[in-house]
Formats: sequence, structure tokens, C-alpha cells
Amino acid sequence: MFASMVPRPRPPSSYGPADRDALAASAAVDSGHIPFHGAAIARGAKVLVLTGQSGAGKSTLAAAAALAGWGYVADEVAAVNPASSAVSAYHRPIGLRRAGANALGVPFPARITVPGDSIDWPVPTERHAAGGTLQMLVITRWDHDPGATDALSTVEPAQAMVELLQHLVVDDADVEACFDGIEQLVRRVPVVRLTYTTPPAGVTALDGLLE
Repeated sequence: MFASMVPRPRPPSSYGPADRDALAASAAVDSGHIPFHGAAIARGAKVLVLTGQSGAGKSTLAAAAALAGWGYVADEVAAVNPASSAVSAYHRPIGLRRAGANALGVPFPARITVPGDSIDWPVPTERHAAGGTLQMLVITRWDHDPGATDALSTVEPAQAMVELLQHLVVDDADVEACFDGIEQLVRRVPVVRLTYTTPPAGVTALDGLLE
């Protein structure tokens, strides 16, 4: 678990969330993993990684899935071993923005008013999953437009490479080191694009991906 790789003697609790995430991503790269900016959820040993742009609803969907019975593997740093497709656990609290918290019924403090600010929602321990094998990479987007529709489509490997290279938690200098690993993954693991209009609709689509 990458959270355990925070240097000692300073305790992990003394680091802010951004520091912990950066350290976890660095530990992932050092151990040969690809640290995607996203979340990971599991059904048994089968893992889906949800990635995408900031604000795309990855964390909201992961939290909704956990509330619906999925196992929670990771948020912000979803670390995948490109050789084995193993996904490592990183059990930080899920970061929820106001819209996501409201959609899930999670209290969001009124004093947090700056757009983009988030709260850390602690996933119940009984929903924590130890990781598992990557089954699919899901490029996720929550479309709030009233006229939007849910959509699911396959992303071809070449386009998947272009997009996934933009969804990493690494310094620019480390992007090249991840290139070969992502190429391995997209040749072996399906990549899909999921647009969802509500968290329940998104969870229903995720359920269908593993049927």
C-alpha cells in the first residue's frame, strides 16, 4: 500500500493530502507502477480504474460505487503494474467536491465556498479492498447538462495512449518513463469512455462492465 511509503520519522498524518498523494505517486513510479490520476474500485479481485480530467466525477463515481457495495481500492493515485496488471491499494479518504457530496447525500460545510474545494470522505473500512487485477480503464466524465445522456464507448489503443498520458500523477520528467507501461496496458486491457448523468446511472454502467 503506497500510503505506507511516507518517509519516517514524520508520521503520515502530519502530511497534507496533496503531499501524501505526491509521495504515493512517487513511490509508485519508483516501484515500476503507472500512477494514474483517478480512482480504483473492485468486485472481488477484479478492478476498474476510473481516470479522466480534474472535476470529471471520478471520485464521486468511486464513492457512489463504494456506497453501492463495490470495494474501494484507491482515489487520486491509482497505481497499476503494467507487467502484471495488478492495482495497488491506496486508501486515502475520497476527495469530494460540493456537487459530488450533494449528489451522494454527504454533508459539505457551508464555509467551503471556493469552486474546486473538496472534503475528504472516509470510506467505511468494511468497503476497503486490497487491490486486484485491472480489468478495464474507464475514462470518466460526469455530464451535468440537463439534456445530457449516458454513454459508453470503446477507445481504440492509439487514442487511449494519447489520453491516458494526460491522466498521470507524475512530474513532466517521469511521463516518458510511463510511456512503455501504458502502451503495454492499452494493448492488453480494454479502455472505455463513460459519460454518466447521475452517480446511480454511472454505477449501473460500471456493474455492466463486469457482467
